[in-house]
Amino acid sequence: MNILEKEMLSLLKNGKNTFGFTHVRAEFESEGIRDDELFRLVELAFRADLNLIIKVGGCEAMTDLLKAKQVGASTIIAPMIESSYAVCKFIQSADRVYSEQERSDMELFINIETIQGYEQREAITEKIVKHNLKGIVFGRVDFCGSLGMSRRDVNKPEITRRIKDVASLCQAKNLQFAVGGGIDAESVPTLRDISASYLNRYETRKVVFDVSTLSHSLAQQGLIEASRFELLWLRNKCNYYKMISAEDQNRLKMLERRIISLAA
Repeated sequence: MNILEKEMLSLLKNGKNTFGFTHVRAEFESEGIRDDELFRLVELAFRADLNLIIKVGGCEAMTDLLKAKQVGASTIIAPMIESSYAVCKFIQSADRVYSEQERSDMELFINIETIQGYEQREAITEKIVKHNLKGIVFGRVDFCGSLGMSRRDVNKPEITRRIKDVASLCQAKNLQFAVGGGIDAESVPTLRDISASYLNRYETRKVVFDVSTLSHSLAQQGLIEASRFELLWLRNKCNYYKMISAEDQNRLKMLERRIISLAA
């Protein structure tokens, strides 16, 4: 491990012990994580004794599901679910990758993150219950986008009201409910408001928290630490690809000189 990775590992261990970190996250969807990056994240999660969540690229993203199985993800999230049929397609795909026994150890979630998905929430929830999925993640940023609103609007009451509608539905059906999208230290009052209705966990791009963290004064600091982890992650990623891009520069220059010399 390099210096940045050691710092990330220390941060994750402290996050688990102090700030309620439960998982690290990777996305094949909007993040577009590459295999070599994923393997580094898996090692960090393993050493920090944290679970791994993977958000796949779609309800039928078979290759993503196979990779999630390969690296031992404990939780898989299917994005942009807008109908009960999309839930069925996700279940069919997961059943092709995981055996019934393996499924019993998995947490399968779907993402509601558009107004269309919100309007179909009851039909979607019925299908989730029927096929024993774990629950729903509400994605605030894309939800705002589907309403023509911006990322800055994620904490507005009209968004929180709709989140609570889905939360109440999950509670009634004994499903888990999580919130993501634009989660930072400024989101804590809104998250506490949601948790007063029903909430199991909340998530940033790279880190997931147990809802119990919201009950004490370290909640905001925990989200700052999650942002610091992502910052370190991106710095390490940039350094890694800079090294790759630079490793053949000397040979490139030598070949260019050779061609110019022979062509002269």
